[in-house]
Amino acid sequence: MATIQDTGGTGLGYKKQDMLNELEEDRYFVVLTALDYRLLVKERKSKMLWETRFSIREHGNAFDARIAGMAARASDYFGRDSKGLHHDDLPDGRVEIGPVKSLGVVSGK
Repeated sequence: MATIQDTGGTGLGYKKQDMLNELEEDRYFVVLTALDYRLLVKERKSKMLWETRFSIREHGNAFDARIAGMAARASDYFGRDSKGLHHDDLPDGRVEIGPVKSLGVVSGK
């Protein structure tokens, strides 16, 4: 594994290092391939139109619970030239906590 010293201390170097670290982790990968359906039905020939790959860290993620979100996030790239690897951060979440309310006393068992 490369180290921070290998980045050259630049912003781009740090981003590259982050991407390498993520790719060296255990990950769930999806490979989505689109085929020419008409050609497949008419001539029984398989012609790939495009392919995209997307992934998420395995640690702390349940694949079956995250696949829909992964596909939604990756869908911007379906059928398009992504011009290489992208590292898209998810938008920041926000939680607002209102005033504390008592639900009363719960008797112990």
